[in-house]
Amino acid sequence: ITLTENGQTKSLDNPKSQMTKESGDWEFDGNLLRQTSMSEGTRTFFPSPSSSTYSLKLKAKKISGNEGFLISVGYKDRDNYLWLNLGGWGNSQHGLEYAVNGGRNQIGRNIGGSIEAGRWYDIQIDYDPNRIVCKLDGKTLFDQKPQSTPGFFCTTGIDKAKHELVIKVVQGLGTPQDVQIDITGIKTANTANGTTLNNTNIHAENSLASPHNDSPQPIKATVSQGKLTFTAQPYSLTIFRIPMK
Repeated sequence: ITLTENGQTKSLDNPKSQMTKESGDWEFDGNLLRQTSMSEGTRTFFPSPSSSTYSLKLKAKKISGNEGFLISVGYKDRDNYLWLNLGGWGNSQHGLEYAVNGGRNQIGRNIGGSIEAGRWYDIQIDYDPNRIVCKLDGKTLFDQKPQSTPGFFCTTGIDKAKHELVIKVVQGLGTPQDVQIDITGIKTANTANGTTLNNTNIHAENSLASPHNDSPQPIKATVSQGKLTFTAQPYSLTIFRIPMK
């Protein structure tokens, strides 16, 4: 495994001590890193490059198993990364995928392709926040602009039966966000009451032992000069149902 950044090419220094296992059975045999588990999606990571633009090169061989390789770049944490999926989807396609807060999405279109067992492959990923180029045995498979998922979504509508303005806000970032929504033309009170559901731990879930890890909480917003203003907490869903005058 080699990295080229800032015009210098280097191998990983003492990779065994720098490796962080996440899942699977990983072991070193000299300079060879071997994964022997038959589990799906096994992963291990090395420290991220110091710069945001770099070229990653490695050799990989599949011994057995149903699919091929996953090579991550642009790694921030276990839930936010980008990877090249070679021989995925039942060893029928190659693709680029990115994860935001644990949810994975595709970049562009997959292409047909498989990974043979017992054969060494040369893999190269030229990574830049604005462009990613992926090569397999010297052939360019992808030349794409990395995509990102917006951290904020908002939908509005009117419940005619109840004569209410309905506003739904999803805030997918890890820090509080001041939100201002233009509702010019809609007459309401100066204060809007709503309900929010949030937890800074994106892996939190309710259980019989802890049934209130994720539970709705009341929230208020101010309405002034046609603007609804409130603070959206990290990883939250907020709903306002505002009576209209």
